[in-house]
Amino acid sequence: MINRRSIRDGSAFTLVELLVVIGIIALLISILLPSLGKARQQANTVKCAANLRNLMQAQQVYAAQNNGWMAGSANTSGIAFMSLGSFAQPSGPFSDLNAPGYTHINDWQSALARIMRINFNDGASGANRRERFLQLVQHPSFTCPNNTDVLMTFFSGTNWGAVPYPSYNLAFIFTLTPNATPPPANVTPTSHTNRTGGNMSGGAPAYDPPAGYTPRISKIKDPSTKIAFADGARSTRGEPPTYDNTISGGGGGMYADQGSWSSFTRAWYRGQAPGNGATGQDARIFAYRHGSRKPYAASDSMRMNAVFWDGHVETLGDLQSSNPRLWMPAGTRISSVRSATAGINPDTFDRFLNGRTGTVTID
Repeated sequence: MINRRSIRDGSAFTLVELLVVIGIIALLISILLPSLGKARQQANTVKCAANLRNLMQAQQVYAAQNNGWMAGSANTSGIAFMSLGSFAQPSGPFSDLNAPGYTHINDWQSALARIMRINFNDGASGANRRERFLQLVQHPSFTCPNNTDVLMTFFSGTNWGAVPYPSYNLAFIFTLTPNATPPPANVTPTSHTNRTGGNMSGGAPAYDPPAGYTPRISKIKDPSTKIAFADGARSTRGEPPTYDNTISGGGGGMYADQGSWSSFTRAWYRGQAPGNGATGQDARIFAYRHGSRKPYAASDSMRMNAVFWDGHVETLGDLQSSNPRLWMPAGTRISSVRSATAGINPDTFDRFLNGRTGTVTID
């Protein structure tokens, strides 16, 4: 039987007291939620950094097993698909429908997945290539936890439908060899050109690795200042992103890009950063995942993780990351003009090139 006296004596909660307690709990939750959100973002940044560190460790093992050559170059792991003197066409019987073991000439993922003992479909057919791409791009070792719900739609090659946006890209210029030996007196703004032996250089804006450079880790001077892999994936610079899955797609395909110093990059495009003049969807949100996710936010409030060739990881602001010297071997020459239409965003030029125009040698 209910003790009516205890109720009348006030030992039970009144409706007002319950509402006060609920209000206090709601207030505490509203205070704690932002902190919990920041803690989760920090945890994701740490997990992403660990992924990148593991990729670089696998890259170093690959190099140790292959006389110092790095994975992800058309001159190394992708050489089977190259024909001498022609970057545009794969060699021999290879094609988009016959590409055993790799998805693209710059496909570092498949090479490093073998080092990391990750099982995947290494068959040659077009269906095998699609399954291989999907298996690896969604594998936890190759996925940034902040890269969520981003899909790419078909642009060129074979239509695979909507596919997940890759999390990481390789710094493309390190995969090249000089345009000629010795390099030309002036860098010329040609498109990517293949020379005897599968060499690639040129590009827009023009750039050319130094004489004697080859895609071997030992050739990278001061590796603690040079980016190997970073958040971001090469696609178009719009929304939604689109993909070119041909095995010889220029400029790195879906796997590599020249870097955020270039206004023509498709992995780290910064044209919508304040002062750079581009309109449309702010493409920084696809690569700079560890700071502000608000479109058109101030430069450097958007941040990405990058692993350097010595194996250490840094979280860099979007403008900070656009320093040209981070993305190419020392001695590389670039054509420098303060113009996004010519290849360098104004804020990058003002911050890092100190008014130097024409051919500039990167240290």
